[in-house]
Amino acid sequence: MISTYFDETLDIEQAQSSNTSVIDLSYLNSICHGDKAFITEMVNTFLANTPAMINQMQNWSNQANWTMVYKIAHKMKPSIDFMGIEKAKILVKEIENSGKQNIKTDSIPEQINQLGDICQQAFLELKDLLKDNFAVLK
Repeated sequence: MISTYFDETLDIEQAQSSNTSVIDLSYLNSICHGDKAFITEMVNTFLANTPAMINQMQNWSNQANWTMVYKIAHKMKPSIDFMGIEKAKILVKEIENSGKQNIKTDSIPEQINQLGDICQQAFLELKDLLKDNFAVLK
């Protein structure tokens, strides 16, 4: 299933209309010691797995299964950290905490939508970097 959060018809200019990048690969670059092959593998894994996880969170949220929402949010945290998506880090922690503690659950569906929007921009930025073979990384 292709996520509603990964629309390949959008282009990078649309995603970056605010001219602000949502990703920061400096942490990933530093722990990989600039190994572009490994960075590419990590980015491809993020691109392959994240849309499905967002869809799963939406589905579990629609069923009010906050435990499953929490578990998926928890599973997403490391990859969001590696991609340096600060806005998503905050949201995924809030989703995780609300789901785990079964509090503020009425805000979870909107938070998942916001997370999806942020990740959509990240997907497009990462695909653009993949095309350029991470030329911006030193």
